[in-house]
Amino acid sequence: MFDSTIILPTMEGKHRYLELFFESLNDSSKYNHEILVWCNGCDYKTYNVAKEGATKVFGSSANIGQSIPYNFLVKESSTNLLFFADDDFYFLPNWDFPVSRQAPQFFWMNPMLIESGRPTRSIVDNFGNVENFDKDSLLNKYQDYFYPTIHYGGFMPAFVSKKDYWEIGGYNEDFFIGEADFLYRAYLYYKRNNYIPTTCPNSLIYHFRDSGRPVGFREKQLKMFKYMEDKYKKSIDEIDAEVPWFEVIGDVL
Repeated sequence: MFDSTIILPTMEGKHRYLELFFESLNDSSKYNHEILVWCNGCDYKTYNVAKEGATKVFGSSANIGQSIPYNFLVKESSTNLLFFADDDFYFLPNWDFPVSRQAPQFFWMNPMLIESGRPTRSIVDNFGNVENFDKDSLLNKYQDYFYPTIHYGGFMPAFVSKKDYWEIGGYNEDFFIGEADFLYRAYLYYKRNNYIPTTCPNSLIYHFRDSGRPVGFREKQLKMFKYMEDKYKKSIDEIDAEVPWFEVIGDVL
């Protein structure tokens, strides 16, 4: 029986990242996680690494984005707690602490990311990429980081109640990525229900920040922004200013 479901889309050329993903997940997890992977046009090596490490692997011959795979994998999940992951994560001990705090509804908790940038929602430090990854330094140092407060969460990656995911409406499959649209609906949903998503300082993940960009990404992003402006009768900048730590409005996703 699984304690949570890890939702993971990946794509070609990610086999080395996935090797580190599964290695660290096995070494650092306290709980038993179902791992559902969607291969977006994966090459042979990436598919085989996913097949070896995941509970189940699904996929498409081309990269169809994030929204359709997210909704599909959530429907396939067998648990009530979801974790939406990036394929360039290195999990640190106790990363899955939020599983101990889960609730069937009104539950959203973010890990604290260690990254080379984005100081508003991460610990800023750089331990390299897959070619020069300084794992030993990371494992020696990660416990020294201290955040004095628990911040507003509400961004991806996140632990989310499955009930909340569907109450929010899931990802809009008209969009290749759809993250800004989903996160704004999540913000409005939790605001209506007087719940504040939080970032958990006990849950640490190193993020290599190598998610890549598909061809035509900016055009796809602008399509989503136009939809949001028409729907909410606000500019995308107004939406960005309204939501604490929204941070998907610019060139960051």
